[in-house]
Amino acid sequence: MQEKIVITEQNIEEMCRLAEDVMQVLYMEYFFYDEEGNERLLSELEKEKREAIYNDPYAYLLYHLFRRGDKIEDVRYYSQKEIIPWVEPILHKALMLFRKGTGEYGETNYIVADRVSDNYLVAVFTREVRNMMMIFAGQILTKESSSRY
Repeated sequence: MQEKIVITEQNIEEMCRLAEDVMQVLYMEYFFYDEEGNERLLSELEKEKREAIYNDPYAYLLYHLFRRGDKIEDVRYYSQKEIIPWVEPILHKALMLFRKGTGEYGETNYIVADRVSDNYLVAVFTREVRNMMMIFAGQILTKESSSRY
């Protein structure tokens, strides 16, 4: 394990990368997109890995949250207060990843300084959740547009 770079609220770019890393560890490690843009599970040939998302409550929660079918116009305006109840079961895990940089399924390149508040980290994490929801809402919009033409 490599030495982690400690960052504070002043390191905006690195904080955004850390939030992406946290999301990667909690959720994205399971997926990839094929040449046609279809979402696929990693290691589709291995049954236990294919089922991993259904056995991991963190990935399962995020998987369903991102696929709720929300419209991009709605997602754009979701506030932190709206998102927190949806991700509350995994906030402790996200905070641990921000602070320690390691998790069961991966690790981050950065960690936050001890003085960075949990409230700040929750705000950063919910922003990343909203960003992911925007990506999936955009995919729905693209599919709807292409089916019309």
